[in-house]
Amino acid sequence: MAGILSVQKRVVIASEATYGTDQVNIIHGDGDLDLIYQDVSGTPTITPLRDIVEIDRARSSHSGVAHKSLPNSSDVALTFPLTGRAATGAGNEAPYYSAALKASGLAETVVSDTSATYNPATTQQSAMTVYVYHELEDGKQRLQRATGVRGNMSFVFETNAEARAEFTGKGIYVDVLSDEAQFFNASTGVAALEADGSTSVTARAAGDEAYANADPVMVRNITATINGNSWCISAMNLSTNWTIHEQQCAKGAASLDAVKLTRGSGARIGGSFTLQTDSTTVIDDFIDLYE
Repeated sequence: MAGILSVQKRVVIASEATYGTDQVNIIHGDGDLDLIYQDVSGTPTITPLRDIVEIDRARSSHSGVAHKSLPNSSDVALTFPLTGRAATGAGNEAPYYSAALKASGLAETVVSDTSATYNPATTQQSAMTVYVYHELEDGKQRLQRATGVRGNMSFVFETNAEARAEFTGKGIYVDVLSDEAQFFNASTGVAALEADGSTSVTARAAGDEAYANADPVMVRNITATINGNSWCISAMNLSTNWTIHEQQCAKGAASLDAVKLTRGSGARIGGSFTLQTDSTTVIDDFIDLYE
């Protein structure tokens, strides 16, 4: 599928109460629920995937056999600055990108005004709905969306760079929606319409592009300690390393019925780091300790 060239992209994500059900649509129709535009790095993408089925049978003439294009799934890629939520009111709530953390198989525990903690879970956590708005040169909008999204999260730390969380996953296939169906007010830049595409949403506490600003978390100090010895590290990453299982189902629409995160025998969370040294003694000692 060809990409959409757009002047600006806006991203909205939400944890799904019911798997595969558009949670952002539900939020749009409820003035008591907050809609938060995400602070993302790089280029957020939703890439719909289709299967081209070519019919294999003999023909008695040179005429061709029509093929069929079938919707399958969507690849989703998002990168979030690794910052916590700015303390307002009770403070220290889950970060705005928490839906992506849960969609990466991490269970969320929030202690108000204290902490938000994420740990690998043995049960499937909430999938997420992802909206990517594309602003075109004529001022109109086009919306790509994916529901039932689950995948992997990698946490990346590089010297003198902003710490970031990179999500890559899959969702149930959804086509591009038109300007009239995308619940986005192109003239004001605010998602301010209910699901019918014309009724204004009222009593919305966070229905604009405002994002609780926070200083970027810059990577300035990384220390690896093994067996009591510390080493100079310039970069490191940690990935959830799930296997993404696509559950296929013949149901008259897209064949992808659900995305499941699985882990085979011996598989585990993993990562890498870059050790900086010019001492062979340190390297040999490090290898011995590491092994």
